[in-house]
Amino acid sequence: MEKGELLFRLYSPDLVSAQQDYVSALGTGAKGRIESAARRLQSLGVQDKAMVRLRETREIYQLVPIYAETS
Repeated sequence: MEKGELLFRLYSPDLVSAQQDYVSALGTGAKGRIESAARRLQSLGVQDKAMVRLRETREIYQLVPIYAETS
């Protein structure tokens, strides 16, 4: 197993909802709201790699990818 390799994909209604909140916050441009929504995603275990893709594409993951953090 190599660092960055996909381990599994996780479905959770809470993760979908948190992503929707984050994408909505990005649409408003409100810095405080964006940071709060991002912290919520991080506290739910969404990794930076998935956060970057979500921020860039604004496409909600139904199955959130979890990647290996170390080799």
